[in-house]
Amino acid sequence: MELFLNLDDEDFHSSSKKPYSNPDAKYVPKLCTPEWFMNVENPLKEVRLVAETKYAADYAYMKRNYREAINLYAEVVEESSKHKTGNAFVREAIESLVRSYLKTDNLDEALSKSEFLLTLTKRINLDQTIICLDLLANAYNRKERALNEVECLTSIIQLNHSLLPDLWRRLGEAYKCLNAKQNLSLIHI
Repeated sequence: MELFLNLDDEDFHSSSKKPYSNPDAKYVPKLCTPEWFMNVENPLKEVRLVAETKYAADYAYMKRNYREAINLYAEVVEESSKHKTGNAFVREAIESLVRSYLKTDNLDEALSKSEFLLTLTKRINLDQTIICLDLLANAYNRKERALNEVECLTSIIQLNHSLLPDLWRRLGEAYKCLNAKQNLSLIHI
């Protein structure tokens, strides 16, 4: 196949021409002076300490020491607001904080933090929205607020997760609780 590049054999042989070089010139490497990463007041040290606190909180949660995890996650959220650690890092800490609150039956805090997390979440990211709605649905379930739980679960199902049977089971149980509460209210009338 002809590419019509008009190349000669001489183009591929080494030539006697060498690039410019001065044999008398000395090689002097460029020295980079230490800058921000050597500074004692480095803000990355604080970010690293916040990350280490988060990992300690994760470890406490894994060991089922939920009270300690709550304290550490709350510290991470507080310190993250002081230092620029990134929105994703704060979101993850708040998610874990809500899960810890749910494990310790601190339902009011779990509900308020999960609602805050939902406002913090960008709606364009479906995964984050679904995680927030799931946490909110769990908090509503534990607080026995079936109508709010139904709203969260139907929102998750509408966000293209209709093939997960667990969501449908949870939705059915929420409707069952909602129906039982309505039947009780009719009996009292």
